[in-house]
Order: sequence, then C-alpha cells, then structure tokens
Amino acid sequence: MQYPEIDHEDDRDEGIVLVEVNQSFWLLDGEVYLNAMISNLGTYPKPVRCLRLQTVAELNDLLPDGAGVNALWAVHPSVIERLKQNDELVVVELVKTS
Repeated sequence: MQYPEIDHEDDRDEGIVLVEVNQSFWLLDGEVYLNAMISNLGTYPKPVRCLRLQTVAELNDLLPDGAGVNALWAVHPSVIERLKQNDELVVVELVKTS
C-alpha cells in the first residue's frame, strides 16, 4: 500500500500534525510546539491537523525506515478533547492510493 508523501523537512507548512489510530494519538510533526499544545500555555499553530489511519501498520508505512511508533510522542486523550472542544483540531482520513 502507498500513501501520499509526507515531507517532514518541508518548513513551508509549519504546524502540528498528529496521527490517530483506534483513538490513540501520536505527534507526527511539530515537536517544537508540543509543550505549548499540551500545556495550553504559549502559542502554537492552529488548527492542529490529525491524520486518521486504520492500523498501526499503516502508520509504520508513513515513518522513515527503522522508525516505529515507539519513536513518536504519545498525546494524552484529554489534550485531544480540549483541542476538539476549542475547535482547534482538523481530522483528515488518510486515503490509500494505488
């Protein structure tokens, strides 16, 4: 299976990208803003984008070779709930391409 390329080095589109698999969330991009987003202190780019995947295997396909989910920061569900309540989270279903 193939997915659209995600350029982790592209700073033209600076922001936070999360990924969701089965109601678990990880930080995919935007580590510099992680503390501000989690604590809700300071500023961070909004909206926070979240890619929704069906399986952890699909997530592993997005990561660089040798990297796994254990290399990503987990995001607590209460942070996600706050982002949703404040209308700061945009969820996108990541569609497989052939």
